Amino acid sequence: MAGLPDSFFHIIQVGDEQQQAMRSSVCVAMLFIMLLVPPSAFADSGRAAPNCTETTVAAFSSADAISDGECVKVSLGVLMPGDVFDININIIDDAMDVLVFDQNTIQPYDLGQSYRSSFEPVPSTETALGSFSFHWKVPSSISQKTWYIVLDNLDHDGDQGLGDLGGNDSRASLSVNAINEAYWTPFHDLIGMETDSYSTLLSGDDLRLDAGTTVVVTAWSLEGQGDVYLQTQNMNDLYTSGGVGTLSITGASLQSVQGSSSFSWIVPNELDGEVLVLIADNTDTPVGGADGTVDVRMTVRVELAPTLNPIINTDANGSTTIGASVAFDAMSTPNRLNQIDSALWDFDASIDSDNDGTANNDADATGWEATASWATPGERTVTLWVVSPTGEMASTTASIDVNDVVEPVARIGGNGQPNAGGWRLLVNDALTLNCDSSSDDHEVSLCAWTLDGTLYGQNNSILVSWQTIGSHEVVLTVTDSSGNTNSASTTVVVVDATLPVLQQSSLNVLPSSGMVDQALKCSV
Repeated sequence: MAGLPDSFFHIIQVGDEQQQAMRSSVCVAMLFIMLLVPPSAFADSGRAAPNCTETTVAAFSSADAISDGECVKVSLGVLMPGDVFDININIIDDAMDVLVFDQNTIQPYDLGQSYRSSFEPVPSTETALGSFSFHWKVPSSISQKTWYIVLDNLDHDGDQGLGDLGGNDSRASLSVNAINEAYWTPFHDLIGMETDSYSTLLSGDDLRLDAGTTVVVTAWSLEGQGDVYLQTQNMNDLYTSGGVGTLSITGASLQSVQGSSSFSWIVPNELDGEVLVLIADNTDTPVGGADGTVDVRMTVRVELAPTLNPIINTDANGSTTIGASVAFDAMSTPNRLNQIDSALWDFDASIDSDNDGTANNDADATGWEATASWATPGERTVTLWVVSPTGEMASTTASIDVNDVVEPVARIGGNGQPNAGGWRLLVNDALTLNCDSSSDDHEVSLCAWTLDGTLYGQNNSILVSWQTIGSHEVVLTVTDSSGNTNSASTTVVVVDATLPVLQQSSLNVLPSSGMVDQALKCSV
């Protein structure tokens, strides 16, 4: 500047350098102090922990007021993920916030910090006054956790000014009871939907069902009114694309659910194995349902009753033969929901082999495949029993004709002297012939004899004798109980083994001498 000496500017410059050095020293000191202070001191700065009264569901009493500025932390205990609970809450006198946390997410609330993103939003209700009933499914987790319901009647430092901020004393009643689910309950939970939105509850293989399966869907409203629709895949594609047309299966929808509502529907043959989709709807379509202008919370439960319809397949085509193996299987039996826990085969409904008083439930074989054979002819009733995981049983039958197509084998036995091709018998001796050694794959029922072409009885044995020598043919024909026959023959040779005897008187008349070259005539 004009008129000022250079020394003046030098003094100012020196002063600026001293101030900068002092500022740097202060900053370093501040950083050092901050390193010595725990982070939690900054997080909690200006925030007060709520110090809730801690209790359990069993000990909680509606007789005790929850004063303005207080909160009650109700432990539900350690809960198994996937379990469903029936929860009933009634708030009277003044509104409160009802907040659901697990053992981890509750920590910000306990520390007086912001908890807006920590509590479970669907089962929780802020500024709650009146009755609230719903079914809540414990969320999936790799481990079990302790869960809490907090009844908040205070202006919590972490509520960001939202929800009920206290003001007056309030009271509450609370019940939490585990629900015993039906075996086939693929969905059961409280759902929440914002305005003009929908939620897909089940789809794909979860709803690929056998014909005859009963589907029961029940919904209970908690907030607002929503719809529930069961759709084919084509209907769902039309719905999600905003198309116009049939958007739900006839008889399988709930519209504008208020209180409780349900439908029961049986899968028809034309939808056997087809993909179905179940949606909860909070839009203004399809026509006739809710308009989708307010948020909706409702409990939805889906229960299935799969069909037990055993089916027998066999390669026998209705008949087989004695001793032949017949393959059976139950592979065509509907089982898309794994409703068949075990299969049992009884191969003869007329025989009670286990002596339990019921002839058609013997465990002759088990499993989806089985093999049977029979040693005797006749009609057999094969029974297939299937048992579900819940103990229900169903059965079906198939008839198999077991046929004997094999001829018996005829064999002639006897007590005489055998020779090549038959028997040797002396005149006036007796010979017994029998069919005892004849055989059949089932049984020999008849032995018939012929002697020299003439019928000679139908007995297991015959007795023969002759007074003169000669050769005789014996034929045996055996018949089994199915009418199959077979024959065998043998020859009986009758001989005279005695030597002839000449009388002396006859010898005396024979010539005693003769002439050379002359014939002698002898007669006896």
